[in-house]
Amino acid sequence: MKKRILSLALTLAMALSLATPALAVGEADLLLPESENDYLFTTTQAEEPNPYAAFVEQFYVQYTQEHPEEQAAFDPHAWWQENIGEYWDSETEYIDHMVEWGEWDSADQFGQMMWQYYLSDQATEAWRAQEVEAYRAAHPGELEALTLEQLLAWQGYTETLTPIMQFIQDSYYDFEGESQVLPYLLWDYVSDRNYTLTNHEEFLTYQAQYPDRWAEFDADAFFEEEHGSWSRQSKAEYMDYYHLFTEEEFVEKMFVDYVNYYSWQWDYDDDYDYDWEYDYDSSWNSGKPLRLVVNGQVMEDAVISAEDGWSYIAPATVNAILDSHYVDEGELLPLRATMESEGWDVGWNEYENAIFLVDTAAAKARISESLTALDEIVAWAMEHTDVESGKSYKTTETLDVTLTTLNSLDGDTDYKLQVTLDMLQKDNTLELTVKVNAADVLELLGDDILELAAGELPQLSLSDLPTLMKGLEFNAIADLDAGNFYWNVPVLAAFDDTVTADTWYGASLGMGLDEMLQASLGMDSEALLSNLSGLMADYIYEEQLLSDSARWWSSPEDAWEEFDSLVSVFGAIMGPDRVKRSGGALTWKVDTKTINDLFAQISGEDLAPFKSYELSYVMRDNGTFTADMDLRPDFQAMMKNAFDSYYDPYFSYSLMGILSGRLLNLFDFQITAHSSGSMDKATGTMEYHQKNAFKLKLDTEMTRTEVKDGPALTPPEGAPVEMVMDLGTALLFTPAL
Repeated sequence: MKKRILSLALTLAMALSLATPALAVGEADLLLPESENDYLFTTTQAEEPNPYAAFVEQFYVQYTQEHPEEQAAFDPHAWWQENIGEYWDSETEYIDHMVEWGEWDSADQFGQMMWQYYLSDQATEAWRAQEVEAYRAAHPGELEALTLEQLLAWQGYTETLTPIMQFIQDSYYDFEGESQVLPYLLWDYVSDRNYTLTNHEEFLTYQAQYPDRWAEFDADAFFEEEHGSWSRQSKAEYMDYYHLFTEEEFVEKMFVDYVNYYSWQWDYDDDYDYDWEYDYDSSWNSGKPLRLVVNGQVMEDAVISAEDGWSYIAPATVNAILDSHYVDEGELLPLRATMESEGWDVGWNEYENAIFLVDTAAAKARISESLTALDEIVAWAMEHTDVESGKSYKTTETLDVTLTTLNSLDGDTDYKLQVTLDMLQKDNTLELTVKVNAADVLELLGDDILELAAGELPQLSLSDLPTLMKGLEFNAIADLDAGNFYWNVPVLAAFDDTVTADTWYGASLGMGLDEMLQASLGMDSEALLSNLSGLMADYIYEEQLLSDSARWWSSPEDAWEEFDSLVSVFGAIMGPDRVKRSGGALTWKVDTKTINDLFAQISGEDLAPFKSYELSYVMRDNGTFTADMDLRPDFQAMMKNAFDSYYDPYFSYSLMGILSGRLLNLFDFQITAHSSGSMDKATGTMEYHQKNAFKLKLDTEMTRTEVKDGPALTPPEGAPVEMVMDLGTALLFTPAL
């Protein structure tokens, strides 16, 4: 599973830009508003009843009935503009998007959905309050005896700032003030106490199921061995944190954890009585019968044989695989020659004593289909690049970067960085100049570090650093037809007194890019882009499927399973279901549910590693585009799954308690982005928010115009040039395609 999850994570990281979240609501039995003018609430069929979703739906209806004045005064357009509008070009575009992708039935739902979004936080708080009140009714007097100080102390907050302020600062939830803390802590208490009651029932079941294990169980020894050495919590701290108030409750929880971790091993040992001291033969395939694996499936009734390095297959077996009509004349057919003549690949895994067959065309077609969106996006980009051969174009882009350090005590601080990029392009040649003003960054370092840095720069003093950082520059020239590259970094002169600010460096491939691609891949750069998915399909087929099927650490079945998982990943991100064409626009979209469902499917576990993974790219026939992204991982879910999978459940409970409260909040982040425009003019913004630490915002603006002057092909006349690389034909390669 680990390799498949890694492949999945790497593929997700490669996804381009992207979309906006939509809200899905579970089914519930509702009392609809009496007036047909009231907002109606629609539901989506859920696979299983969801009490929370049903409550929220009922809350929307009841709140609307009880607060008609507030509903009447609610302006959905103003609310959309304040909370959602910054990610879209217009309200109309947003509505069309939601309807087109089936999130809403019609544009008439706009007001209804904005009202629901507006009420969502109140609905969650009401749900928690209901759970608390239900517990209060079932346990009279218990909650009334609790104080805020006691609830905070159980969480470990007794020192540093005031306990409540320290809790607010550390908490995963964005509390707006102290008034929200007590309701949350009461709900946390109630949740733990309800779990303790459920745990008691599970304990009774395990006690009856494993009487011998229970008779010899030592709860304190188990805790010290499995919790104490890792969690750094004492038994008393552990009991406080999980609201375990008696020794009996502690013992029952430890025994349930003990059984949950070890029972699989007990059951396995009962079913299989292996001699673990057996000295296995050093030959990997010793004693393994010859197998035939067809497209990842073992063919149990296959008639095959192998002798002196040659393999043979019965005509009836071939017919069963191909639905063909080979005549059985009493002799076996040469397996490789027969299957290869039918367009199949034949391989051999000597470690598994297995012959594997793969339907080449079908397997590659699956990969290509899973990359449908990639083909569509590349085709659109190539069609709307709008540059003519022999003409020169100048592209200017400005990037304004703002780093905001978040400080709840002293106040937030902004640091600015400006980047200007100018590029001249003509066919396969370009000239690039990048200028950076990073003087504000010096304030982050402090005088002591700046003095140390200035001491390492032979040409500069401390007072020179602000001027240096205001005028950082990078220049580059690329002649792809000749395979020559040059670059100049004036600031290097401050680090090396043998270098001047006008020194250029160069590298030569010895041939043009298209010539190199033609020699190695048999196509030029334009053909490469046009056939990008085909090349990827060839590579995945060769390396992920055929090569892995023959490796010692794998098997043909495992390799096919990995291949199938990878194709599923690509399909979920770039498959035909990810793109839609409507109204003169092509839309690519990936949503959170799709990604989380994919992780769960591939891992075989209840894994939802993203709170948000919304990507969207709208490409219009008029050459304009809109791209949106909202990405936020769920580190707590990832870590818990990791420890549950690779260690043990009870270990993750204690460790995750600590990580959730003290570490995971340090890593929680969200990335949002939006861009729109065309190849000639575009704007965009991106924000990276590291929770309780800093925000990094990037605003960009780009324009492209046709100009008379073309790019330079070599550095300025008289400038010193140092060639650092001259590869000639040594760069040629032949990939395994």
